[in-house]
Amino acid sequence: MFRAIPIFSLWLILASGWLVGCQGLAAPGDSAGRGGQGIDSFEACVQAGNPVMESYPRQCRTADGQLFVEEVAATVKASTGVVEPEDPEQIGLAPYPDEPLERIPAEPIPVKELVEHRSALNGQVVRVRGVVVETLLGEKACPPDRGMCAQPSLFLAESSEANRNPHYDVRIVVSEAEQEADYPIGETVELPVLVQGDKTGLILQKVETGVLEGQVTVGPLNPVAQEGAPEPTPAPEVYAERKIVIYAADGQQEVTRVDIDPSGTYQVTLPVGVYVIDINHLGVDIAKGLPQQVEIKSQQTTRLDVDIDTGIR
Repeated sequence: MFRAIPIFSLWLILASGWLVGCQGLAAPGDSAGRGGQGIDSFEACVQAGNPVMESYPRQCRTADGQLFVEEVAATVKASTGVVEPEDPEQIGLAPYPDEPLERIPAEPIPVKELVEHRSALNGQVVRVRGVVVETLLGEKACPPDRGMCAQPSLFLAESSEANRNPHYDVRIVVSEAEQEADYPIGETVELPVLVQGDKTGLILQKVETGVLEGQVTVGPLNPVAQEGAPEPTPAPEVYAERKIVIYAADGQQEVTRVDIDPSGTYQVTLPVGVYVIDINHLGVDIAKGLPQQVEIKSQQTTRLDVDIDTGIR
């Protein structure tokens, strides 16, 4: 997981240990230099260059899955001398809206909308749209004369206006292969990102993605149908209560559930990889040929039509 933060916090981050030796820095998704060997604390996890999530308390996860939680020091209230923990309602993004979503958008999401739906989008891959306001790439991330490196990142905002709210600026961690010339300051871009978000924080990582889409048919809808009569068009609620379920390659770990729109189509953007596709098996529903394994390839669309038999006879 990777972290997205306001632009104004950049220099604070650089001063707080996000920098690591160039020789130890690995691109997102590469465990080299950021594994769990020799790491036994939150501080050591951060120093090794692993991503930090601004939850409360903060959490750091190594490439091999170890999770370390920051020890939060209590504060002494000057007026009373009482020891009190920091107010979690004021940590990170906690004071800002965090609204539910009826569906995961297939269209690009503006930066502000993503921030305000961070918990609803947790674990999802979406396309975020924003204006490039800063980059930390190439020698800017790893100055050759300093021997220290930061995680390569892009910073997107709603606009480039100086008076914008910096809490709606987001940081997207990218690979070392990204070039500064590809992201001119002031240019509006759309990027596929994996979202890890909760009330207090947001982590975004750029990922290689592809699209899975298809047409869903549902029937029979009536117990008795006249011979030769066409099947009635399903009402919107027929599709609304059925979902396309995406599992990891092992067929056990659920990745996400995808809504079917009133016209019977579905579409989802997924990170490159192998998945197992099924339905949510409402009632006695079955789908011929499912579960089925599919491979999602970078910048390609994979089509899988689904025929759901309701069992009504």
